[in-house]
Amino acid sequence: MRASDEGPHGPFVRMGELRRLRGRLTDMRALFVLVAVSLLIGGCDGGDTETVTGELAPIESVDIRIAESFPPQYFLDVVSGLPSGCASFDHYEVTRSGDSIEVAVWNRIQAPPNGACTAIYGMVEHSIALGSDFESGRIYTVRVNDEVRTFTAQ
Repeated sequence: MRASDEGPHGPFVRMGELRRLRGRLTDMRALFVLVAVSLLIGGCDGGDTETVTGELAPIESVDIRIAESFPPQYFLDVVSGLPSGCASFDHYEVTRSGDSIEVAVWNRIQAPPNGACTAIYGMVEHSIALGSDFESGRIYTVRVNDEVRTFTAQ
């Protein structure tokens, strides 16, 4: 600034100079946005995606429940574990062959790109219907993942 630009209240900026400074500020903002967007796009190379897998759930407990009905209805009360904050219950599958019943309880593991999951253990309760097609007096074996139980049909 020149000495002649000084007013009674100190230095001041002419209107033309103010417009030029505003233009530079707008240009700097636009440049910042372009750089930020290019960094975001450059970081999305496909290798930074979540990993989703399925795994058998740890089994905390298995109880066999018989409903008081005719014919008797059989249920499994299962508590399965969620070993981390990335785990959620997915589904269960029931297969039967003669007097053997297999139940697979599955978790869905959805891990973030860095693979870090919270170290928190959760549990989920399930009531799984086995039906009523059981012969009275016969012993049946139920396997839920790695847990085995037997019961005698009524």
